[in-house]
Amino acid sequence: MTTRPNIRSVSVRLSIALTAVVIAGCASEPSDITYRRRGDEAFSQGRFEDARVPYIKYNQIRPGRAEIYYKLGLCDARTGRPAEAVQNLRIASDMEPENVQYVEAFAQALFDVSEYEGLYELLRWRTEQPGLSDDYIRLGRFAAMMGDADEAELAFKTAAKIDQGLTVAPQLALADFYQSIGDAEQELLRLKMALFIDTNHEEVNGRIRALGFIPGPTFHITPAEYNR
Repeated sequence: MTTRPNIRSVSVRLSIALTAVVIAGCASEPSDITYRRRGDEAFSQGRFEDARVPYIKYNQIRPGRAEIYYKLGLCDARTGRPAEAVQNLRIASDMEPENVQYVEAFAQALFDVSEYEGLYELLRWRTEQPGLSDDYIRLGRFAAMMGDADEAELAFKTAAKIDQGLTVAPQLALADFYQSIGDAEQELLRLKMALFIDTNHEEVNGRIRALGFIPGPTFHITPAEYNR
């Protein structure tokens, strides 16, 4: 006599078996959090090659995080993948254009692949949006790196003008520029202006001494852009 199978029992066993398969499949594929953790750990230790794949996997599961594109772009740059670095850093910068760290990294990536037209477009756009002193300093720095001394000097002077002679950074940027082109007279002049702003600034005092002068309260001069 053939026993009729218990349909409910078979159904339960089948359900359990399918659940086990699904659980096994999930267990074999790490979660987005796991990939993020693996990537961040390798990144923090400077193991950029090891960080790349977890970040790529994370993006496949959960795209849209500017920080991950940024870190992936840095991994690309440090492992000899400049084109990929440009692509990922462009995404990060586009997603969070107010993040100066992302913009700086994207600009460097463009410079590294000699994409100067795109670099100038980015840097000049930044001088309009939002057009801060730091944006002009960045433009000047990269212009100098590209060998455009006239553009660099104008950008640095514009940064100092916007700043109105109130902080050391634009004056030091100008001092650095003049040092790079061998103009010691103008370098010293800007260091004196920086000394006016901060008489205790360690780098400023050290550089003045390196040029053979003794900094002091009577050595500084008012910045050309000072407007107070």
